[in-house]
Amino acid sequence: MATNRTNVYSPSEFLERQSADACLLPLTAVGVSKPGADKKHILFALDVARDVWINVPVALVEDVEVLGEAKCGAESHSHVRLRLKDPGSPEGQVLAAFFSGMETALFAVMRKVTPILLEAGKAGLRDACHDCVNACAQVPNPPDDPFAQISCMLGCSACP
Repeated sequence: MATNRTNVYSPSEFLERQSADACLLPLTAVGVSKPGADKKHILFALDVARDVWINVPVALVEDVEVLGEAKCGAESHSHVRLRLKDPGSPEGQVLAAFFSGMETALFAVMRKVTPILLEAGKAGLRDACHDCVNACAQVPNPPDDPFAQISCMLGCSACP
């Protein structure tokens, strides 16, 4: 177990976790929550998809950090960070790895795309970048690639 919540491990803990193929970082998700249908579940929606509620079994949750309140349409819900327990099964470990990879990819996209979109409104940006971002905005997002526009923007070589 971690010696504290900043992911600092003793050498033996670190080696044990690596040899056990456990996740080295806690699996967390930030979003909004509300009580589930019973006391064994929490309804949770990711910040990036607040209209998609996930019924999370309490038994899978390590802890819940309340970050404040958040609007969700006309309603207000608790804004929380869920820290899930380390998955024990091979299936759970694969799903945790996918989730972690998607989270990393979304943050990478945000770091690249957000400044481009912010700069797109400023006069000093090269015309070629404006043209590329505008062309990417016209790319259809098929169901099998909902990030097609963002992927296009990441490839805009004319942009910073």
